[in-house]
Amino acid sequence: MRSDKQSSSSLTRLLALAWDYRAVCLRVLAGQLASLALGLGALSGSGLAVDVVRRALDPSAPPVRWLFGIAPPAAWSPAGGDGWWGRLCGG
Repeated sequence: MRSDKQSSSSLTRLLALAWDYRAVCLRVLAGQLASLALGLGALSGSGLAVDVVRRALDPSAPPVRWLFGIAPPAAWSPAGGDGWWGRLCGG
């Protein structure tokens, strides 16, 4: 079993190593945060598409909550709304 001195020495060495590679660590962290944001955005967009289709098939379903309050014109069909949302997202 390790003593407290060995454990703190190992921890100090690991922190020093991480400090030496801090720029790389920050880039990796930024990449992972961007990946998380894109994944959550895709999940949100998929949920929105499901809500639009559900509302089109079942008029008694609750109204669709559009992100940021941005909604297509009311005159558009549900298919037009999905196309609009797809173009907005760059698809």
